[in-house]
Amino acid sequence: MEKDLTCTMCNQQYREDNVPRLLPKCGHSFCESCIKSSMEAVEDSESVRITCPDDSMEMVFEDRDINNFPKNIALVKLLLGSKENKKKDESFKDNSLNESNIAKHSAHEVDEEDNELVAVINESTKGT
Repeated sequence: MEKDLTCTMCNQQYREDNVPRLLPKCGHSFCESCIKSSMEAVEDSESVRITCPDDSMEMVFEDRDINNFPKNIALVKLLLGSKENKKKDESFKDNSLNESNIAKHSAHEVDEEDNELVAVINESTKGT
């Protein structure tokens, strides 16, 4: 699953500040940084072209707006779930936490994670 949470262009794991974005024509996902760096200017226009490194599909957009590439919400959910599982593993390794503290700790983390996910989904659906 770690591979699914990694940009295949730069091999960096997706993060909250570098979320996975979809190429709309082919559906492949890459991090924001790689998409931005892959945009090529189209001669005699303000348009940009990007070619998918996975299937070579070429796409042209009117401008360099990163919002031309929707966030991959499914991968964002996986990323948040993966982080939650790591936090739980760390909590169980800490012998100083009893069962009551673990339950409170986990419930608080889930609330924070849900709030982050809701914010990402709300941001991605603005104007749609």
